Amino acid sequence: MEKFLKIIKNKRIIPIIALMLATIVSLSITITFAAYTHSHSAQRTLGAYEDAGELFSSNYLSNVEFARDNVRTITVGTSETEPTSSITICNYSQNNPGRWFTSTLSYQLTAKFVKQRNGDFVDIVNAEEEVGNYSITVNDVTLTKNKTSHTFASSFDGTVADIDSYIVTFKISGGTNFIEDKPNLYLAMTATPANGLGLSPLQGILQASLRNVEPETGWTGSFSDNDTIGISNYNGGFNYTVKGLGVGACKLEWNSSKLNISPQSLYLLTGYRDETGVVINGANKYVVFNVNSNVVSSYELQFYKGSAYSDSETWSSLKSYVTLIYPYSA
Repeated sequence: MEKFLKIIKNKRIIPIIALMLATIVSLSITITFAAYTHSHSAQRTLGAYEDAGELFSSNYLSNVEFARDNVRTITVGTSETEPTSSITICNYSQNNPGRWFTSTLSYQLTAKFVKQRNGDFVDIVNAEEEVGNYSITVNDVTLTKNKTSHTFASSFDGTVADIDSYIVTFKISGGTNFIEDKPNLYLAMTATPANGLGLSPLQGILQASLRNVEPETGWTGSFSDNDTIGISNYNGGFNYTVKGLGVGACKLEWNSSKLNISPQSLYLLTGYRDETGVVINGANKYVVFNVNSNVVSSYELQFYKGSAYSDSETWSSLKSYVTLIYPYSA
């Protein structure tokens, strides 16, 4: 399945005014990323108190000042030769999937070859020599020594939470292999929203690498939020990661009075943003979806609070509301 959870910065400025003194204290929240080889979003650990987030977001690209501050690795196992992953651009907040940019959001995504020099990433100068026979595909566009960059244009109409996916593959061509040769070549990607929208650009650097340990076949599901932080601090929703390797069917079931799955999560699993394919099972709902991957893959899903969700919920109770069964047969 090629359909295919991004830094969200949240700043709070608290003015404290005393009789003869005024001090401004800024709090910043750090977000930790962990990526899997073939991701239908990206796993993330969200800081506390984040219920808003940027309404222009990505699983791999981030709102950073310099692309070098966000270097991401796409890995393959020893039996694979072409690292592949899906880079997503979204018009919604990664940590609150029920919140999206409700007006038209146009953007441009630029993908280009870069090389590393003196701790930074710079443009290719001599493509014939520096790129040679290496190539990277982004959807249906192939970057080569004859075409070292490309800009995609897209837009969201704002009527629903929406997502664009760009499949990136480090290719083998002309006897060259990114994994074996380890060339000084990287893919820089920058997503720039249209002016006047009040949204920040997203950027990052992608590199190819070999995974040292081959994983075991199987699929598992778990919440990927930081459960060392009080659950009450998560105001918008929760992130749930389905990850694994192998072929078969998975059954994802959740307590539908406690949690609602986001439309874009359903889209990743079923191809529909409504409840087509969702089965009611008493107080629960479930979907069955096929998996077919010979490299470690992940689906980054989002659940938000349902009508029966209460302030007394704990991480233990939350985890009991969602189950994943693999392999599954009806």
